[in-house]
Formats: sequence, structure tokens, C-alpha cells
Amino acid sequence: EIIVGLPILRWILGSKEEITPAVTSDNDLFEKMWEAADNNCGEEGTPLEVTLKNNTFDTSKIPDYIPPKKPKTHKFTPSKWDEYIGQVNAKKIIQSFIKGSKENEVVFPHTIIDGKAGLGKTTLVYLIKKYLDVDLIEHIASDIVNLDQLVKIFAQINSPARKKDTILFIDEVHNLSPQLIEIFYPILQEGHINDKEIRPFTFIGCTTEKGKLIRKFKPFVSRMGIQITLEDYSVEEMKTIITQFKNKVFPEKEITNEIYTVLAKCSRLCPRDAVRLIKSYFYIGNLDETLQAYTIVDKENGLTKTDFKILEYLANNDKVGLQGLSAYLGISQENYLYQYEQYLIQLQLITRTPRGRSIGNKGKEILKEV
Repeated sequence: EIIVGLPILRWILGSKEEITPAVTSDNDLFEKMWEAADNNCGEEGTPLEVTLKNNTFDTSKIPDYIPPKKPKTHKFTPSKWDEYIGQVNAKKIIQSFIKGSKENEVVFPHTIIDGKAGLGKTTLVYLIKKYLDVDLIEHIASDIVNLDQLVKIFAQINSPARKKDTILFIDEVHNLSPQLIEIFYPILQEGHINDKEIRPFTFIGCTTEKGKLIRKFKPFVSRMGIQITLEDYSVEEMKTIITQFKNKVFPEKEITNEIYTVLAKCSRLCPRDAVRLIKSYFYIGNLDETLQAYTIVDKENGLTKTDFKILEYLANNDKVGLQGLSAYLGISQENYLYQYEQYLIQLQLITRTPRGRSIGNKGKEILKEV
């Protein structure tokens, strides 16, 4: 019975071998190593590198797809400031810092952008990247799960081949683990970690949960030189967004001002929802059928059948908790919070206190009208 260590195994094997354990158990790894030894016994003393590889999503087995030169897509993303409708204050802050960074030849400050889903946070990051003329490294926080991934990201930033400054953009940044957030502290503050200098870069984090981020990682948020909260859109701004999208993507289609207004009011004042509605309208071909497809029954406020179900329940039950209300609706708590409650509170139809949720006066009036 012989126990073979990794240095001895390197001496036995005669060629480079990559080993990917099917599972992470020691027995499986040891069997793989012996199998490699049996298959690669060569000249005694020939060195061998044994590389232990983690199981990853291997895209090499997926055939390549080459898009046509002019792909037909019903998609439009603002690429200029005048195409990014609304958010006047956010644009003013960002444009001022872009101008100042260029004039003073300094890196654009680390930035946090928060706001509801669909308001245009990612589009704003892309515009910053364009007008700064820098490289962009983009990740979703939930995809960064270990320190090795973070090391690779900073290796990209420090790469000698990189000629431009870099934006490191992490979406839904509140989902980063405490262990990873800790790594950022000295890098964002001092520009180095463990005596390793990191090339100056701009960190931009987007989040729908800034309150959660502050509660968990206040020192992290305090290191952000720019903190922007996107504002709610008005109906007129939504009409402009829908009009611009139609002119860019469906220029041959005709649409009346009345339909623009209805779609804007039924978009829950969210650009992403507005684009979905107008595309559906052109595909379905009828306004009433389009609204029916999304269970929208109130053209003035864009309220759905579920919205009215919530109002009716709160009209009959005061100070309702999140768990009870979501159970009544038959949906998850997260679904209720993000898809319904935010908008109903924005319209002042319901109120939320530490004791629970109640219907507001405006909510009662709408129920009477129905």
C-alpha cells in the first residue's frame, strides 16, 4: 500500500493532465489522479503539471452563432443624452462629473445608482461608459460567488493590455456577500489591497435595495463619490418615451395621441413596462385586447384585476401584514412587493405602516367609482 502525494505524482506522469473531479470528494479526486497516472506513464523523471479544474458552464459544446449584418430586432436603447428621457437631476449630476473628470484628468468617481426595476439604471451606466470613452466590465452580483472570481476581475482591470480606463459595473450590488464586500473597502478607499496596487478605475453599482445595502454595508456605500436615486416618471415623460420608441422601431406604424396617452397611463410609469405595452399593441393590433391580455381594467391608472383585489381586501381588513396579504393573493411576498405594492403606494391608494397595510382615501374613491 503506497500513499502518493502530488509532487510524486508529477514525477510519475509524463505529460500535462487536466483533472476535473465529478464530485468534490477526496476519493474521487484520488481515483482521477491514479487514472491519469495509468494513462500517462512516460519517461521516468519527466515533469507533469496537474491542473485541478472546477466544474463550470462549458460553452465550447454550443455551436457558434453568427448574427446577420443587419439583424431585424424590435429593440431600442438610448445612445445619446437627449434620447434618455426624464431623470433631469441624475443627468445633470453625471454630465457635470463627466465634464469635470475629463478637464481635471481624473477617474470618474465610484457611483451608486438606485431605483425601482425598469427605470433605466443600466442604460444610464452605458451612457456614462460611452461619454467617458472607457472600457466596461459588467457583472450581476449573484454571479460573483467566490474570491477567485473577484481576483480575475481585478486582473482584467490591471491587465497591461488595457489601454483605457475601466468601469466595473455590478448590477443588483446588494446581493454581494459580506466576504466580497470586505475586499472592496481598501481598494475603493486606498487603491490597493495586500500591498498590491490596483489601477484606478470606476466602480458603479446599481440596486433596487439601497436601504438594504446601507443597513448591511454602510461603509461600502459611504465610499461612493456619487449617489443617485432615479425618480418616478410622469405620464408626459412616459408618452415621450413611447413616442420615441415607436418612431425608432416601428416608424411605418400609425398611432393616435389618445392611444399614446392610454398606454402611458397603463405603463405603471415604468419605461420597461411601457415598451412591453406598445410592442404588444402593435403585435395584437387592438388597444382593448392588449389591455385585456395584461388584465388591465382601469385605463386612467393602469390598475389590474389584482390591484383591485388588493384594494377590496384592504377595504374589508385593516392593518394587513405582508404574509397574510400575499397568501390571500396566492403569490410570493417578493412578487407582491415589487409588482403591486410599490405602484399602489406611489398612487397613494394604499398606505404601509409598521402595523400593516391599509387602504387610503384615494383607494376608497376608486372602489366607489368602479
